[in-house]
Amino acid sequence: MFQFITRLFGTQSDRDIKQLKPYVKKINHFSAQLASLSDDALRAETDKLRAYIAKEVAGVEKNIEGLRVQALGTQDIKAQFDLFKEMERYKKIHNKKIEKVLLELLPRAFAVVKETARRFKEHGELVVMARDVDRALAERYDHVSVEGDKAVWANRWEVGGNA
Repeated sequence: MFQFITRLFGTQSDRDIKQLKPYVKKINHFSAQLASLSDDALRAETDKLRAYIAKEVAGVEKNIEGLRVQALGTQDIKAQFDLFKEMERYKKIHNKKIEKVLLELLPRAFAVVKETARRFKEHGELVVMARDVDRALAERYDHVSVEGDKAVWANRWEVGGNA
């Protein structure tokens, strides 16, 4: 009986794979486009994704911050309560907007990760223009080094004395 139902509806794994296949096609499409980019241009793709997210939620975040400032600036408890309640409503809107934007960007973000992983595997390191974050990480970790104006990220490092 179980085999009949499984053949009829498929397994949970089959249903999950069916749901993810469109994402995989999009990820592979974007990944092919990213293959020709330099390491710096690939890194810039992440900056573009962050900027897009920030732009999409900026209006809601501005409303939340305005309400927060208003609430903290008043002594009227009822007014504060109402303002905080309104903030909660905007936070729900914010979360829905973030979810929508992240789902929209998911294939591109995964493609960036996939391409980065491919480069690490094939080349052993990534060389990009050094940023402040690279310099800070280079002081703490052996797998990041800064050589002049270049940051070198290695795909191997030691943790607890082991590679």
